[in-house]
Amino acid sequence: MSAAFDRLAAEYDAGFTRTDLGTRFRRAVWSRLDALFPSGSRVLELACGTGEDAVHLGERGVRVLATDASAEMVRVAGAKVERAGLAGAVEVRQLAVEELA
Repeated sequence: MSAAFDRLAAEYDAGFTRTDLGTRFRRAVWSRLDALFPSGSRVLELACGTGEDAVHLGERGVRVLATDASAEMVRVAGAKVERAGLAGAVEVRQLAVEELA
């Protein structure tokens, strides 16, 4: 399954995240996340994709360990975290949900 997301990673934000539907979806998700996780919280994010939610939370002072099975999604998310200057708040690792013990 991760191979499919590896192929989608480079264009995922353009093909979904930045679309009208994707933007609306993110706003709804972020509204809920903001209510649940105040600054200083710690979050383990499973299947982080391109890191949009992790960056959003990191910008709000939430520490995030963002994980995904796809090496390419992890690469894209890590680059996004770096560009946002959030390397100290958001850590991105390759980890499949199935590997959690």
